[in-house]
Amino acid sequence: VGSKSSAGLSQVKVIDFDTVEEWTPNSPIAKDVVGTDQYISQEAYAGKYSPLSDIFAVGVVAYRLLSGKFPFHDGMFDDKAGENWVGSPTMAQIRRRLKNTKVDFTVHAVFRDNPEACDLVTRMLAYAQDSRPTAAAALEHPWFTEARSKSTSKLASDDDVCSYFEDLIDDGVIIAQ
Repeated sequence: VGSKSSAGLSQVKVIDFDTVEEWTPNSPIAKDVVGTDQYISQEAYAGKYSPLSDIFAVGVVAYRLLSGKFPFHDGMFDDKAGENWVGSPTMAQIRRRLKNTKVDFTVHAVFRDNPEACDLVTRMLAYAQDSRPTAAAALEHPWFTEARSKSTSKLASDDDVCSYFEDLIDDGVIIAQ
């Protein structure tokens, strides 16, 4: 989960990209809903994957890294084997649940204490994909630009970041593999 690079910088490795496919604006609507529960955007349940679907997934990762929890309740995702096709009643129900769910940003002090982080993650988890930032826009969000402009002495040290993730692992919040 957390490690240091040869330059001594903290790293987080994201894995599980077994459903990666080439995408163009003319890509056909998918026939199956693929991915891992919690990370699948609402439009993907309708077969309409796009780069903004990936922004949603990155928003889930960011929420999880910052709070130690997933943004959605596991019970929302009650599909069974054979039900993950576009147009199935179960996929439509999960999509409606995503629309009607309000993500809890009071779950962890990091969101209360850092409004920029809360704003970016909120935008990344937006139900409407056109409300989500592009990857380039996300990188220009004040949460990132302010962090880049601060001197490294004011930022958390790599040891602090690694210690934070080690505590999450020790507490069973994150499972290291």
